[in-house]
Amino acid sequence: MIYTTHIFFAYFFSLLLLELIAPNLQLDVKIKLSIVAMIASLFPDLDHPQSFISRGNWAILSAITTSVTEHRGATHTLLGALVFTFGAAIGFIVFNATIIYIFAFFFGYMTHLFADLLTITKIKLLHPFSNKKYGLGIIRTGSDAEFWLQRFLIAGVIVILWHSVAR
Repeated sequence: MIYTTHIFFAYFFSLLLLELIAPNLQLDVKIKLSIVAMIASLFPDLDHPQSFISRGNWAILSAITTSVTEHRGATHTLLGALVFTFGAAIGFIVFNATIIYIFAFFFGYMTHLFADLLTITKIKLLHPFSNKKYGLGIIRTGSDAEFWLQRFLIAGVIVILWHSVAR
């Protein structure tokens, strides 16, 4: 998946989850948590030197990551999600953020993995415990199907935000 799909995927599913479990949460808080999830959804691609997140501010972390794993390797696993969330948690604690932001980061990271489960290349979700690749294999990165998925996700975000504001 391309980075915009990961962002839209995280935005849609984080808003949906918050609407389902905390419908009375203030909209600005929902948006802040969704922003954390959207940023976190880019972290698994630190293992690809040409990815959107690997440019600019995150280039050093990307260089370290790409030196120890290949694309769709360790960062595209449940263990990778836990390791990066632990690192993010330290940052959130330093800045006195509430624990909900740590959960938002983990959720956003996981949306990346779930989106990649739709791709034809699949991922080794349980690595290093298993080398089995998991996925549905129904969307090719950059394909028309991926762009239709983006349109669906954007429409879903609009509906959720409209519903949240209309209440």
